[in-house]
Amino acid sequence: MLWVIIFYISNPLFIGLDSVPELSGITIVSTLSLFVCYGLFIGYSISYEYEMEKYTGT
Repeated sequence: MLWVIIFYISNPLFIGLDSVPELSGITIVSTLSLFVCYGLFIGYSISYEYEMEKYTGT
């Protein structure tokens, strides 16, 4: 979802960024992969913090 917001909705704000149809396939796949990794990192971090709070009782 964040990728769609940045590359479609916020595209006019970023002057040097090409529109999505002008991007190469490898660029789209690479950026999607980076956003998925970022989302997994944030998700696991939140889950770990929740479990630690539940385990320690604070």
